[in-house]
Amino acid sequence: MQEHTTHTLIISDLHLGSAGSSATKIHTLLEHMRFKRLLILGDLFDHANIKRLKKEDWQFLSQLAGIADNDIEVVWIKGNHDREFPHTLSQLQRVNITEEYVWNDGGKKYIAIHGDQFDKNIREKRANNMLAHAFSLTLSFLGLKNKLVMSTVGSFYAWLIGLSDSVALEAFEYGIKHDADYIMCGHTHIPVIKTHVHNQKELKYLNTGSWTQFGPTYITIDKDGPKLHSFRIKK
Repeated sequence: MQEHTTHTLIISDLHLGSAGSSATKIHTLLEHMRFKRLLILGDLFDHANIKRLKKEDWQFLSQLAGIADNDIEVVWIKGNHDREFPHTLSQLQRVNITEEYVWNDGGKKYIAIHGDQFDKNIREKRANNMLAHAFSLTLSFLGLKNKLVMSTVGSFYAWLIGLSDSVALEAFEYGIKHDADYIMCGHTHIPVIKTHVHNQKELKYLNTGSWTQFGPTYITIDKDGPKLHSFRIKK
């Protein structure tokens, strides 16, 4: 992977501690990127039990601490999986932990939020979401290591209930309410860019995808605005 320079790097849904997490790939991405701000849009951890973290997860957390120590802004936006995670880890001492991050750049307003706030299945505690969560926990308990199965099940479930579209719709409503130009989320694990025009003003919704899939994705923001990328290692 060639070295790349950007102002803001955005990743989400790493799910450290799960069978499907790819901490080594994230470590490689951060090694080859130069940036001034790192945003993690939620679900950094899969659950609050730190005993489930693997060696490569701890290595990534140490890398994260080193980035923050170099006066690079690191922001962890909480998600539905890691909202209850304890903040006492030494690796997180210099990380800004919040529910939402808002900033202005180049005359444009950006909002970064995990996206579970826009998921009716979680908000209303619907049966299909609880069933999916129970199934996910069962796979994790059984120690399933097949990432293809984990990835396929997660993506199929999101498609089945129309999660990507419904989250995007509510994100647009939220962005319009707060007069944003860009709103960025994770949560659905489905990378996408959508545009909505309201009162002649364009609003873009971007989803970062996840790092539990075979095709992990991330967002960069430069003077030309945000771009969605696929992670690839060139041999």
